[in-house]
Amino acid sequence: ALLWKGTDASSVVNVLSGSVGIAFFAGETAVATTLTIGYATNQSSDATVWCGSGFNMTGTAKKNGGTLYTAGPVGTIKHFAGTWYHEGGDAADITALTIEGGTCHYRSTGTVTTLKVGNAGVIDFRTDGRARAVTTAYVYKGGAIHDPKKTVTWGGAINLMECGWLE
Repeated sequence: ALLWKGTDASSVVNVLSGSVGIAFFAGETAVATTLTIGYATNQSSDATVWCGSGFNMTGTAKKNGGTLYTAGPVGTIKHFAGTWYHEGGDAADITALTIEGGTCHYRSTGTVTTLKVGNAGVIDFRTDGRARAVTTAYVYKGGAIHDPKKTVTWGGAINLMECGWLE
């Protein structure tokens, strides 16, 4: 396991295997331009990354496997595989979220500005009953949104791209 903190704005974090905590403890801070989570041999379990509420990612995160936990705001993230738990309060906003594969368990009251769910991606709002908002949403063929308790306030229509509603 590795615990990391640091404020060099040019930091790049690449995790292929193991457990990494970034600004893991309360009061710690860390800044990185990019975060990439991949895998060495097992896409679902090689890497586990915890990003505390003091982590500031100024660029794009790319998740190709493993498990990710985030407790603070996220700029842009592209989620292709594995599991992601986004937790936190009102300050845990996401600017641009694309889920092409795997599952994002959204356990935050933060707002998603732009959400794109496609291919085999899933965003799951079922495990947290608190209110939250999505400003603009696009769902592509194969993508799924789970919000049976209607906890999400949608800023407009959910744009269906090359797909339709399941009955």
